[in-house]
Amino acid sequence: MIRGMDTSASALIALGREQETLARSATNVSTPGFLALWPEREAAPQQALRGVSVQGNATLVSLAAAGALATGVRLVGTALDLAPCPLVPAPAGLDLAVAPLEGAFLAVRQPDGTTAYTRDGGFLRAPNGTLIAPDGAQLLGVNGQPLVVPQGPLQVRSDGSLWGADGRAVGQLLLMLPQDGQRLVPVGNARFLDPAVTMRQVAGGRVAPGFLMGSNVSLDGLLIQELEAQQRYNANVALLQLQDQGMQQLLGEIRLA
Repeated sequence: MIRGMDTSASALIALGREQETLARSATNVSTPGFLALWPEREAAPQQALRGVSVQGNATLVSLAAAGALATGVRLVGTALDLAPCPLVPAPAGLDLAVAPLEGAFLAVRQPDGTTAYTRDGGFLRAPNGTLIAPDGAQLLGVNGQPLVVPQGPLQVRSDGSLWGADGRAVGQLLLMLPQDGQRLVPVGNARFLDPAVTMRQVAGGRVAPGFLMGSNVSLDGLLIQELEAQQRYNANVALLQLQDQGMQQLLGEIRLA
């Protein structure tokens, strides 16, 4: 009975953390370039059961395992949804709006100096010509350095090349593709770090000028996950209450004995 209560309690803890993950995706349904995060669960380590045998008047505990008992469930992490993001028209006021295609990411240098990767292609032009995100992160070119472009109209072609008003090429976007997207680490602002170094430069990558990548959070999928999580939560609460009632009844019978 106590094991059953532990199992239900572990499920409630895992479900609470699962709800936090789902809520994070829900609040970013309109964030450009946001990739959905889905919870991953697994059974908690099993507890070995030992066989019991009776020989005459003696009860012996066998050394051989007689089976295993599951001890609950736990949330082991989150899975990154790498499904394509929908294209949405870029809002006014951006100096550069571009959507990386075919699963690629843009590279930016964050204010702390680290390199991060994103599908959010909305950038402004700083007074010195550097293309920056609203928080100051700098967009990187194929040479790994921040892109600096002249003032005036800026044209972006589908191959990721940047052209100035005088018809001269002024830069080339660095497009990267992860070999193992599940090893990327989200760090906020729809960006990811690549500590496992799985990113590789895309040769001949394509972009959609004038568009941004929307969020790939599926409202239908999110609703289904929420409903299933709520049903599991209610079932485990009811089971825990039932086991608690049984424990109280058992304790009462012991006191009366």
